[in-house]
Amino acid sequence: MHKDGTKTPMYNSLQSGRTRATPATDEEKQLAKALISAKIRATKIAQNHGQLNWVESAGILALADLLEGLGCTVSLERVLDCMIVDICATFGSCVAPVQVKVARGMPGAQAYFHVTDADGSSGGRYEDHILICMVIETEAESEEDSKKFDYLPSTRVMELYIMKSSDVMANFDPMIFDHTTGSKRGRKSGYEEFRYVVGHHGPDKLQQLIQNLESYIHEIHDKRHWTRDDCFFKFGYGSPNTAVGVTKETEIRGIEAVRNTLVPFEVRAPLRPNEATDIIFWHNGRSVRVSQKTATYRLDKEKTTYGGFQFLRKKAPNVHHCDVVIAIQFDFADNKKVVAAYVFDAAYVYDTDHKSFSWSKYAHEDNKFDLTSNVGRMEFKDYVESFMKTDEEHAEKEAA
Repeated sequence: MHKDGTKTPMYNSLQSGRTRATPATDEEKQLAKALISAKIRATKIAQNHGQLNWVESAGILALADLLEGLGCTVSLERVLDCMIVDICATFGSCVAPVQVKVARGMPGAQAYFHVTDADGSSGGRYEDHILICMVIETEAESEEDSKKFDYLPSTRVMELYIMKSSDVMANFDPMIFDHTTGSKRGRKSGYEEFRYVVGHHGPDKLQQLIQNLESYIHEIHDKRHWTRDDCFFKFGYGSPNTAVGVTKETEIRGIEAVRNTLVPFEVRAPLRPNEATDIIFWHNGRSVRVSQKTATYRLDKEKTTYGGFQFLRKKAPNVHHCDVVIAIQFDFADNKKVVAAYVFDAAYVYDTDHKSFSWSKYAHEDNKFDLTSNVGRMEFKDYVESFMKTDEEHAEKEAA
């Protein structure tokens, strides 16, 4: 043993390559960590584990079908992708936020739901949420199907956990049930009361979980009195969305400002998140699919005024589904106050090879709407409504 705590390596270890002759440097350690992380990510992608942009929604729809088959009247609605809440659950007049975790894998393998006891405890990101974890099987989607609007492949629930987030006792990474072995290896018996395995448990077990779900919704609603709007638009302390980042906060404020201006249009989240369409508005049997952006200020040399804005286009999939791009402008001195919205035909924004889309309040004055005045808000509402289409018109546009 040396003074610095290192040991003299054995000759056989050096010769075999199991041990280095000199300790690894800090840079080498960081590189090794990065390589391990990259290998883990590559393995998850290759095995098709973890969250894909549509897997969660596919699981939610499959779950809704499963519950409805036993007469469950709980409504499960997908929430905006920028929020912590995944589902707004409604039972009667009561509302509760739901966190959904979906995994796909082989029987007997471990399912990684990535949730711990700290998440559901006081101050945790899922405090007073319902936690629904599923293992699912999905049909492979073709490239053609993946380009359809809100398309989700046929999905079957293999097993299901329904509990309050505070019921998690430690890292919740159970073994996927194996009908051959009974999944005895690695079974976390503390969670069996929350678990339903299709083809193993009878309908009585699922009926019990449904009753628990209804009870959880009542319990959380009586304690918090959260609403659908809270699940969709509220964030920070005392809301269902406590752990929202600064960038997401701005995005949510912009979306809420658009929603408030478009009342009484009905708002809905797309089923396939992380695509060009961020939010959908419905009115009188017609809808408009919106890609929402936030303006980035470009200061002049004196840093006293702003004249231009831009956002990165990136490679959002299925841009052909989007009808309109709405870019929100916040007050220069108060980044919480929305002052204007720029509205562009989506084709004008996305049908280009440029990495970013830039505009100026001088060059695009006709696209600007003052959201601080009643006249500006009405003009904005009328213009956005002009992009609305029926389902048949949307289908014709996609087929063109």
